[in-house]
Amino acid sequence: MRRLFVESRGFSEDRRRLERVREFSHDDMVALEQRILADPEVGDLVPGTGGLRKVRAAQSEVRRGKRGGVRVYYLDLPRRGVTHLVAIFGKREKSDLSRAERQAVAALVRQLKEEP
Repeated sequence: MRRLFVESRGFSEDRRRLERVREFSHDDMVALEQRILADPEVGDLVPGTGGLRKVRAAQSEVRRGKRGGVRVYYLDLPRRGVTHLVAIFGKREKSDLSRAERQAVAALVRQLKEEP
């Protein structure tokens, strides 16, 4: 199966920040993409977002397991063969999106789904 992974600007910035502090690595990113590629519905649906999924990813270098790892929010659009990587953050930073963040993401999801 072919799939294009598209990182939002915020995702890219946060991923690089997590790489700098050694909480997420390039290998972790490759493993995450492979996981989503193998099962695009691997993440839990986030209520009220219109289809956004949340997946927990372990950190390979620090070996904390999924509980201490990162949280990745993504939108998979299978008919287009595209997965949008929307947000990433360490579990120690926060464990979930706030109501306001979910509402903002829902608007983004609607926009991404409407794109040709």
